[in-house]
Amino acid sequence: MNASIVICTRNRVASLDQTLHSLRTVSIPAGFNCEILVVDNGSTDGTRELVQKRMAAQPLLRYCLEPAAGLSRARNAGLSQSVGDIILFTDDDIQFPADWLKVMCEPIIAGQADAVAGNVEMAPHLQRAWMTPLHRTWLACTDPPDPLNPTDLIGASTAFARSVLDVVPSFDVELGAGALGFDEEMLFGAQLRQSGRKICASKGDPVIHHFQQDRLLRRSWLAAAEKKGKSRAYVDYHWRHETSTRPHVRFCTTLAKYGFWRALKLRECAAEEGIPAWELNFVETLNRLREYVKLRNCPRKYDRHGLIKHNV
Repeated sequence: MNASIVICTRNRVASLDQTLHSLRTVSIPAGFNCEILVVDNGSTDGTRELVQKRMAAQPLLRYCLEPAAGLSRARNAGLSQSVGDIILFTDDDIQFPADWLKVMCEPIIAGQADAVAGNVEMAPHLQRAWMTPLHRTWLACTDPPDPLNPTDLIGASTAFARSVLDVVPSFDVELGAGALGFDEEMLFGAQLRQSGRKICASKGDPVIHHFQQDRLLRRSWLAAAEKKGKSRAYVDYHWRHETSTRPHVRFCTTLAKYGFWRALKLRECAAEEGIPAWELNFVETLNRLREYVKLRNCPRKYDRHGLIKHNV
């Protein structure tokens, strides 16, 4: 069995170094041929030099350059350059349990699933008392999932059979970091389900996510809510073919409600770190409605629930 572990990275050389070090502790099951493919998305911080240096000690390691910015472009480069029968995606800020490769691949090898959604937890030093399930979800962490019906694929820990690319060949380059901001994995997983492919949840221990601490700042949450709103509008309009009745009116009504709640709970909105969950929902909704107004007269880029994007 051939497996490819793909890590997409851009200007994160220190955390990438720790991730590659952690991967050295992951056991390779008997009968596996495994490669680790680092896709450098145009880094300028010595990422290439780090990978080339580590290749001497990690013969499984390979380097790939994707100069066009965008996480989905990097993911697609990983799809085209990898050779494994099973492709695993992870991030450049992850620490792994020793059996990660085995438990992620087992359901695919056994024919129980076409893709596996891994478990993700945030590092203990990043956890905060104010976090709700919504905050943790936005930080790519999973609560204990339904083993038969996980919610979404998450790029920090995902595996799928290469054969699924026969029906869903790529990630949408207009989604994800470096583009609209989010939802490239969500759409890919939704398309797999639409094609009849089965996704199951991993039964193994979680990977540990060591994301940058500035993601906890209020300004980062507001920026994320804007990007998430735009990303969801794109998927809702182009892929789900949803319609929104009088979006201008809904936007104005939502904006007025948001202003009321801001005035009522001003102290909650003053902290430098963190943000109330209700405010996240308001800002995401406002940006989703604003983006929908821009999109509603555009040609749709997919058939409803389609698997292939149109060239429009």
